[in-house]
Amino acid sequence: MWRCLLMKNKKTLLIILGLVLVLVVSVFLNRSPQLDSVNPLPTAEGDELKQNEVSTGNSDEILADVNSSLVKGYGDLAFISKDFLYMIDGTTGEIKQLTESGQAIYPRWSYDGNYLAFIRITDAKSNSGTLWICRRDGKEAYQVQGLPGPIGAGDFQWSPTEHLLAVGSWNLTDGIWLVPVNEKPQQLVETGNSKWFAWSPDGKQIAYSVIEDSETMGDVLYTIAIEDGKIEKRLDLSSSGTGIEVAKWWPDGKGLLYWANAAHSSSIRADGLSLWSLNLDDGEPKELDDTLTYTEWLDFSPDGKLVMTSGSGRSLWYWKKLALADVRSGSVEHIKPPEGSVAFEPAFSPNGKKIAFIAAQEMDEITFQSSQEEWFKSRTLWVSDADGSNAKPIVESKVYSPQWSKDGNYLFYVQDNALWRVSVDGEKPEMVFRGLTGEDTWGFYGHIRYSDLFDYFK
Repeated sequence: MWRCLLMKNKKTLLIILGLVLVLVVSVFLNRSPQLDSVNPLPTAEGDELKQNEVSTGNSDEILADVNSSLVKGYGDLAFISKDFLYMIDGTTGEIKQLTESGQAIYPRWSYDGNYLAFIRITDAKSNSGTLWICRRDGKEAYQVQGLPGPIGAGDFQWSPTEHLLAVGSWNLTDGIWLVPVNEKPQQLVETGNSKWFAWSPDGKQIAYSVIEDSETMGDVLYTIAIEDGKIEKRLDLSSSGTGIEVAKWWPDGKGLLYWANAAHSSSIRADGLSLWSLNLDDGEPKELDDTLTYTEWLDFSPDGKLVMTSGSGRSLWYWKKLALADVRSGSVEHIKPPEGSVAFEPAFSPNGKKIAFIAAQEMDEITFQSSQEEWFKSRTLWVSDADGSNAKPIVESKVYSPQWSKDGNYLFYVQDNALWRVSVDGEKPEMVFRGLTGEDTWGFYGHIRYSDLFDYFK
């Protein structure tokens, strides 16, 4: 009898131990990518760049060549290095590692810099994955549960006024979703594929477009109020067969920029579309210019002047120059690029008095095919006055993604898979860090959005 009871107890104990083991393994495999405690990395001293060894608890990771003193006082910097997410605290200069596993991409700060949202890649082929949110100190990181599918870079946008994300993607076929921090996602509107959307500057509305007529395949542009869900039709192109790709709101929230795609064609889109400006008060759109469909190449000055890259054709080595537009009147003024060059990637300084841009040697396709390396080496960072005058080169050779510091005295840019800082006076550039996840310099006909790998909170 006792032997039977002992055998039963052994079986029960083995079952309990097995269940405990399954539970432990499950918790481990689904653990958050945040560190249990975030320890600042050593801060480089002086002008010398030192290698900082990062202990993650499970393995030692090397974060090479970091000089956080170049960011201190100029805002917070979130960046991806060797697939991990880091940040440099602009107040203290501390470097913090925010993830220790998985592949992170597309970090984006909330409006006040208290939270970071990013994507953890689950499908390397499509470069898409799950949405994650963490505090600026890396703690309380969690995967957003309840979205109907994976998302990629550019598929989410923070509200400009709240801890609230809007999510829309070709992968999310049932509309636009709102994701409050630490709360479950909620479907804002059912629209079908919702790739083209944008927050209003006051955070009270979202503009989006949908295909309204299944026969003509024309789009309708709507805005929806976040508070009560009220929907307003702003532009109806349903009978024309024209697609509407929402780009940006006017800074005062009284109008919108959008691209018109007459055939919903991906190939035509790659070669550039006509950019239009819509005044929401009178509903009469005005055509501005043909541009490539990169929203980061549309930038407003504080007084509402728009700078953009003008020109069609997907290749950056020909027919590209800067243009200034009055979005209300529709008037456009083209800026002559440096002699023998194309110009693109413009950005207004914080006070609107300067424009940073990239210029490179202009080539036809035949010349480019035999001189590719020369063209990439010719990519130079320039700064001009707000009207395009007094342009001068600042940094030469393979320069990408210029961004202004919050005081307008410095420019951050990418070169050789590293982030650099240079003064607008042209002093010797200094490297902030090396280790951006490498991508071939060719990109998409010369375009690489390195901003998918870092975000600068001013």
